[in-house]
Amino acid sequence: GSFTTTEATEVFFAVTKLWQSNDITLRRLVYSAVRSMAGISQDVIIVTSSLTKDMTGKEDLYRAPAIRALCAITDNTMLQAIERYMKQAIVDKNPSVASAALVSSLHISQKGSNEIVKRWVNETQEALSSDNAMIQYHALGLLYHIRKHDRLAVTKLVTKQTKSAMRSPFGYCLLIRIACKVLVNEERSTDSSLYDYLETCLRHKSEVRMLLAYAYVCHTFQ
Repeated sequence: GSFTTTEATEVFFAVTKLWQSNDITLRRLVYSAVRSMAGISQDVIIVTSSLTKDMTGKEDLYRAPAIRALCAITDNTMLQAIERYMKQAIVDKNPSVASAALVSSLHISQKGSNEIVKRWVNETQEALSSDNAMIQYHALGLLYHIRKHDRLAVTKLVTKQTKSAMRSPFGYCLLIRIACKVLVNEERSTDSSLYDYLETCLRHKSEVRMLLAYAYVCHTFQ
């Protein structure tokens, strides 16, 4: 069976004693345990300062998992205290750190902190220009989530990205998916640029991308 709150809290505090270990694998397991037990343990915020120190430290192998763990235990009040660090992490030169920050931002936005995450748009836009395919994909996903209730903003985002070189295969697929949604919602639109973009996707030299484009188009406009 699952842990009771008391049992989970006892295990959580026992795990935090491993924080002093220099074994990289063990330390990463500690971060994973913090994330897993954040919702069932009490007083998890006591590790906030340790996680903040690790996410801003020099050891890259600790920074990404520390970001994920910190965002798993944070709330709106705590989020404002680490906002500056999150902005810096989103545009970090280390791909794993930047991706962890982007995905964690999406998760905390979905938990009800969307208004705070909206303030990170400039950094997310910068990440969208990254040469790293995964960062580009995660940045596009976060931007769409932030703007999805603003139809005009979503249309502008898609239009801009269809004219740029989307390096990420995952980002490419997500862009097609968003473009289809925009066209469904904008049935009376006279702007043919998105239709032209989808037509280009349907003739892409990559068979995999072409098939994905057909799948999204058929599913959306069936």
